[in-house]
Amino acid sequence: MEDYISSAPIEELKAIGLAEGGDVDFTNMSLGQMKAIFISENGFEPKSPRELVRGVKMYLKNMDIKGVPFGAFDE
Repeated sequence: MEDYISSAPIEELKAIGLAEGGDVDFTNMSLGQMKAIFISENGFEPKSPRELVRGVKMYLKNMDIKGVPFGAFDE
């Protein structure tokens, strides 16, 4: 899985993102940047391409990996 995530074409990851619902523009991101965002936000490596895309997509939508908006529990 790690080899796939490291070598997957960005177009394939975009297709996964569209299948997950909602359009997110990954055009200016490399695979390395996507992995760095995922790891910095979640503290672990993605287990699949789907998890990678979802994690980055949620981050770009200002949400955690579970879809909860950042700051939702701030008072």
